[in-house]
Amino acid sequence: MRLRIADDVVFRDLAGESVLLNLSTGTYFGLDAIGTRLWHLVAEHGSSALVIETLLAEYDVDVGIGWHRDKPHFDRIFGLSLGSACKLRFRRPAGKSWERHTLDAEPRSLYMMAGESRRVWEHSIPAVAAPRYSITFRTMSDEPDLRTPA
Repeated sequence: MRLRIADDVVFRDLAGESVLLNLSTGTYFGLDAIGTRLWHLVAEHGSSALVIETLLAEYDVDVGIGWHRDKPHFDRIFGLSLGSACKLRFRRPAGKSWERHTLDAEPRSLYMMAGESRRVWEHSIPAVAAPRYSITFRTMSDEPDLRTPA
């Protein structure tokens, strides 16, 4: 998969952290050290043998993501959360109820889901009070279990 940085996006490294500015929209984001490293990898190589799908999503105020599991043919899921902070909620069946956990995804945070968090737990993000942006990277599973519900 080829990843390309848009011509109207300017990047500046600032002592291990960085700033992205979209000249067309005036929107800017700060990236921490991990986000900066990911940006450098895309800029240097433009592709990755492991990443098979990349999704850039913009979520307006009062918009969330319902409970789901990503398709079973994907393996690891990496997400870079930008804009508003959010709650990344997880749940799995526990008898007649649900076992639940919540993680705080601060702006510029990077998370990864693999193993049971991918195959057993569902996840969702409740509506947020300010715009939120997400860059999601998915890798392919070597042997997808097609019996696992999506």
